[in-house]
Amino acid sequence: IIIGVFIARSISIPIEKLGDTADKIAEGNFDVEAKATSKDEIGELALRFENMRQRIKTSNEKLEQKDKLKEEFLSMITHELKSPLTPITGYCEALKRPEIMGPMSEKQTRAVDTIYSNVIKLRKLIGDVLDAQKLDLGRMKFDNDEFEIDKLIKSVINDFKFTVEAKKIQLVTSMKEKLTLKSDRQRIGQVLSNLLYNAVDFIPEEKGVIELRGEEKVDKVIFSVKDNGPGIPDDEHKNIFVKFFQVDTSVTRKHGGTGIGLSVCQGIVENLGGRIWVESELGKGSTFYFSIPKHEEE
Repeated sequence: IIIGVFIARSISIPIEKLGDTADKIAEGNFDVEAKATSKDEIGELALRFENMRQRIKTSNEKLEQKDKLKEEFLSMITHELKSPLTPITGYCEALKRPEIMGPMSEKQTRAVDTIYSNVIKLRKLIGDVLDAQKLDLGRMKFDNDEFEIDKLIKSVINDFKFTVEAKKIQLVTSMKEKLTLKSDRQRIGQVLSNLLYNAVDFIPEEKGVIELRGEEKVDKVIFSVKDNGPGIPDDEHKNIFVKFFQVDTSVTRKHGGTGIGLSVCQGIVENLGGRIWVESELGKGSTFYFSIPKHEEE
């Protein structure tokens, strides 16, 4: 009996240790070592398991290095692409102010507006590509600070001042109460800007109306961007946030787009613990909603 127990333990204990090692590796810990404590079949199994662990670890390190190099490359490229856009944007804004650069003719104003709107498109595209990559790699950073929602919305609207004036559309906000939220102010502003940009791009000139809202609902705040644009077909709602997806209409093809912006919005909102959705009817405009949970003060 004693010999049987000893033999059983000499078999079961190494197997249990090997099982614990396998569990840790399955959780992503590739630094744990599978030690061979004997020269029998179990020791041989442990040795083969260790060789497998080392190969996986080496492969994983190469993938991480590859992802890091890819991220650094994209960061460098986007930075170099963004650099010349800053003076172009600055001069466009200066040209639109007569007290700085003098008056312009109507034809000149339209030309400057076209330059400005295309610079904004290019800047947005560059930012979306970089953010999509960060979300895919799980490397986008998020803050958690308290801020006033009405001030955020006013700031977002102010960024679209020249674009709205160029298209002669109405951009309004309706806030029933003063609300505060503890989350990532910059990222929420980015989502609002993305949704607002899409609305501005699709609504008709001179007759376009966009409304931004933020309201409290129990344990969350719901933001919305409503427009009177062409709307989205019902069967396209489920795919609208899929990366590179585009609504197959002549209107979409006319306005272009990469299909990245809304997927970035979804990634940001979900990382902040919320969700995003759309309510729209073809020919009757669209309303994009996203919710952000309220966090108690720590």
